Amino acid sequence: MGSDPDEYADLAKTRGIAGFKPYHFSSKCLPSADSGISEFLPEWVWELADKEKHVITLHLVRKKALSDPENQRQNKSMCQKYSEARLVLAHAGRGSRVPGMTYLLTF
Repeated sequence: MGSDPDEYADLAKTRGIAGFKPYHFSSKCLPSADSGISEFLPEWVWELADKEKHVITLHLVRKKALSDPENQRQNKSMCQKYSEARLVLAHAGRGSRVPGMTYLLTF
């Protein structure tokens, strides 16, 4: 995902555009599969998705996925702050692959 919100602002208003699907490959964290959400999903994307009522399809890439405390904190915080953005956790947030996963998204 590029770093310039203005680059996406007009595009987000285009008919047929429903949202964003950022990937960890744009993270500066190495390896990128260890990236926290905010390292590849900047807050301006949340702001724009909130404003346009768009979807953010999010791949949780850290090993613990939904059971990762930082993923939980960031998801909850951003969903509460940007309540008009629609978060979709790709592949069910990989919750079925995490042994002992008990966290439910309740916000």
